[in-house]
Amino acid sequence: MGTGDQLRVIVYGDQVINNVYKVGPDGMVVLPLIGAIAAAGRSTGDVQAEATRRFAAGYLNSPSVAIEIDRYRPVYVLGEVLKPGAYDYAPDMTAASLIANGGGFTPRAKKSYVFIRAEGGTDEKAYEVTPALHILPGDTVRVVERYF
Repeated sequence: MGTGDQLRVIVYGDQVINNVYKVGPDGMVVLPLIGAIAAAGRSTGDVQAEATRRFAAGYLNSPSVAIEIDRYRPVYVLGEVLKPGAYDYAPDMTAASLIANGGGFTPRAKKSYVFIRAEGGTDEKAYEVTPALHILPGDTVRVVERYF
């Protein structure tokens, strides 16, 4: 999980808490009654276990908590695509599917490789465009111009 992800929290038998909560810029998700829980860099299972412990510590009797990612932070495509911009991330998304979301390559695009910058990173790395080239939430994919 990371900043900007939205988590669906379900507490069996408590309709007030059941909702979608966003991981804030500080990497924390704030839940009713128990406050902030560190979410960035952790799995949904880890956050679920901590929320269950905290709800059980005086707020709810034998809470049954489920946490899942409702919406990932966006991915970005720049450069030689028809519609550059931010797009919703989907599990197992590939660079090719992101480029397709962006309307496909422009006539000037170099189609054999792209540059990818991971979220929070400063360096781009060149990757060959293959069906196995997966991207992660928050990644930026840049399609370069080919030279004749």
